[in-house]
Amino acid sequence: MRLIIIGAGGHGQAVCEVAGALQKYNTRDENKNIIFLDDRYRDVANREQKYGTVVYKIVGMCDEYWKYINQDTEFYPAFGDNKIRLEWEERIAQAGGKLATIIHPTAYIAKSVVIKSGTVIFPKAMINTGCMVGSACIINMGAIVDHGCVLDDACHINSGAIVMAENYVPKYTKVDGGEVIEIRKWKG
Repeated sequence: MRLIIIGAGGHGQAVCEVAGALQKYNTRDENKNIIFLDDRYRDVANREQKYGTVVYKIVGMCDEYWKYINQDTEFYPAFGDNKIRLEWEERIAQAGGKLATIIHPTAYIAKSVVIKSGTVIFPKAMINTGCMVGSACIINMGAIVDHGCVLDDACHINSGAIVMAENYVPKYTKVDGGEVIEIRKWKG
């Protein structure tokens, strides 16, 4: 399976790292790999780029995603803005593209959890019993979502944030790193 990451900034690089830990995308087969689309393509046109110690290439513009739609390709729009990420996911799905759901192997996900497509879950995140995670969500490193929570579409639970039990987290909400949302603060 090939993964197209739309957006090669910090979030895109972090998603690439998580996806690379999965056999689904981590392969030597050229048709099954991870590639970036980014609007900086006009300026960098397939030249090697660096993000810290990471070397990568951008192979096209964001709007060129449609060229890659097929049965063996999944997409992840790596935009930190919750609303823009969801808009891109809807655009890709309407064009017939498949959205990736990327979960790092070290994340703990209870068996009863339901996760919609287009969500990424980073290392050491925990999602407890009876939770529902919407589309286009980011559950970052070390974040905890306790039992019985519902995360609406396009939420971002940042690194080290805790959403205590039985919360309904509204669409587009960002819970910042270190923040603790008390039990039943948001009711659905």
